[in-house]
Amino acid sequence: MGRTDRLKELGIHAQPDHRLLPKHVLEQIEKLPRNERRLRKKVIDRALGSAYKRMIADNSSGAGYPIDMQIREFLMEYNDRQLGHGLLTLPSTFNVMEGFLEFCAEPPVHFFALRPEKDHLFSLSDFFDFATSGNRREDGLRTLAGLPDGLILNFTPIGDVRDLAFLHADSHRFVIAGFTLVRRDDQLHWAMVGGPIVDLDEETHKLRETGTGAVRGRPPEKAHIDVNPDLEYRAESLKGTDDVWKTVVYGRFNLRTESHEVRGIARDYGNQYYIIADDPDMFDAPDPSKMSARDRETAESMIARLEADHLLIELAETCFLLPSYFDFRITLIRESIRATAIGEMSALERNRISGLADSIRPYIRKVAALEIVDLGQAPVLRSYNPPSFRVEVEGFWRRLTPDTPGHDQQGNPVRGRTWVKGHLRWRDRPSNPHVIYLKSSISSARAKAAAVLASYASAAIVGDEVHLPQEIVPSEPMIGTRGWLYVMRCPLMDDDVYKIGWSSRHPKDRAAELSNATGVPMAYIVVDCWKLDDAREAEVKVHLALSSFRINPRREFFRAPFSAIRSSIVNTIGARDTVSE
Repeated sequence: MGRTDRLKELGIHAQPDHRLLPKHVLEQIEKLPRNERRLRKKVIDRALGSAYKRMIADNSSGAGYPIDMQIREFLMEYNDRQLGHGLLTLPSTFNVMEGFLEFCAEPPVHFFALRPEKDHLFSLSDFFDFATSGNRREDGLRTLAGLPDGLILNFTPIGDVRDLAFLHADSHRFVIAGFTLVRRDDQLHWAMVGGPIVDLDEETHKLRETGTGAVRGRPPEKAHIDVNPDLEYRAESLKGTDDVWKTVVYGRFNLRTESHEVRGIARDYGNQYYIIADDPDMFDAPDPSKMSARDRETAESMIARLEADHLLIELAETCFLLPSYFDFRITLIRESIRATAIGEMSALERNRISGLADSIRPYIRKVAALEIVDLGQAPVLRSYNPPSFRVEVEGFWRRLTPDTPGHDQQGNPVRGRTWVKGHLRWRDRPSNPHVIYLKSSISSARAKAAAVLASYASAAIVGDEVHLPQEIVPSEPMIGTRGWLYVMRCPLMDDDVYKIGWSSRHPKDRAAELSNATGVPMAYIVVDCWKLDDAREAEVKVHLALSSFRINPRREFFRAPFSAIRSSIVNTIGARDTVSE
């Protein structure tokens, strides 16, 4: 279904907030007989139950990375507005993010659901080595045009987001925490989450002092929408950091004309997003040349601010190459497992979403991961020229009521939207060549490399597609069965990654041996252990019980919350007390 048809379907169901209906209509509703009002409420409650069930599943089905959490944050906001206030109150970000969603019409209730997803993990440093190693632009566009229609692709960098920072000579350092895209016909809907590294307390003080972002008047259809009073007005941090100001960069790109139709930047102000965008549809003018002086001033101000933050747009353009990067490195891709929030629910909680298809309520997410680490002497600071795509300035699509006739760029008749021709001078800016600098932390990269090599048999060195020897860590001698079943982890590994094995010696001795053998700068820590008469057999049973969380079938590493791991072990071996000596 093309964007015209999607918007047309939405238009059929577009209703205002019931509190904004004409007075005589409200009076007629209030005069309905009590039994009819009760019947209507019963029908609505039944439909809402179905909608809420799907919304709970969508909100809990992600891999838990910043980028898929961001999509769900937008999804929840759109559903909250639609169910409480009507489709006419959706924010401007919807013009891009609608590509990630399905519109579910179950009269009398209508809501949005998430499209299918595929998750990826990758080395940001290696990706930029790939992206800057030649003219990848055309290959990248061909790959994008061939992507499955309607499949969301999420990409998350491995490790600490600060390991690789981007900057212009005149800007803050900026980090990337994730990128997502979905192709819908000839349009690419995309979003990137990250942010500048700043002093958040200082930025919060500036916001409160200047009143930037304060709500000043609302259009009539949004009269009943306000900021969340439970949230604080501040420079909001990216989750897991205390010095990155969470920022979402998003847009819609036309693959046929190779141009940006919409670009936007949303900075998190705690209880709201402060948005700048160059979306022509934000300004209610039938002809761009006839925009009011006030609208033109606002539009030009937004363009100037977008240009000032061109680093963010250019990083997103570089991330357009991620699908072709995964195609290029396909021999190094492995599949890992990550538990979803649904997988960690109790049986009672899962019962609330029973009846939905398994694909909608997954217990785990399979993640395509490129296990590539940089062990070389990479420079601390390097630079590259980002790709350059033009911005559409010859016109734009304007939404119409569903049955209203319009026309496309070639004059062919269409309904539900029309192409508005006219030079968008306020969007037209000269293309200035820019240089982006990449600053990496070598010590962090080396430490992470050692941890990854200790964890995964499929790890490889950048530029060398030969896998390293699988048996990096010496295995426990298989002599006898008495001993210890243990759970260990290394602080340099990703969260919720644990090594589970058995040893005839005390686990602390085994941990010291593992740390010395792999050269990991930080030693393995014994998280829990049990002394057993049949430790080797217990290890086999536990590995089978936790097989869905195993990262690599040839290694003893599992990714899951420790509470889930310990519960499974206790149930498998029938022991409840931790043993220590």
